Amino acid sequence: MKNYKGVKVAWHTGWWTGYSALFIRIPEQALTFIVLANSQDLSRPFYHLVQPVPGFGFFNPFRSNLNKTLLASDFAKAFFHYFVEKD
Repeated sequence: MKNYKGVKVAWHTGWWTGYSALFIRIPEQALTFIVLANSQDLSRPFYHLVQPVPGFGFFNPFRSNLNKTLLASDFAKAFFHYFVEKD
């Protein structure tokens, strides 16, 4: 559970070849946001995906190149702007 501007947030992202997903939940507002895409681009800001180089083994996206900041996603920024930062 993370905290964004005083609001508790649970989130997760994932990808596989040709697919990506983003899940954001704000329990205090009983609000859930799920985006599924037939593209790796939704999760690209989190994983900094690169193509594996032949002869150097499979690229492991779960190493230190993982961006653990939810606001790396433009979708997440828009979600928070509309539902959390409303003035």
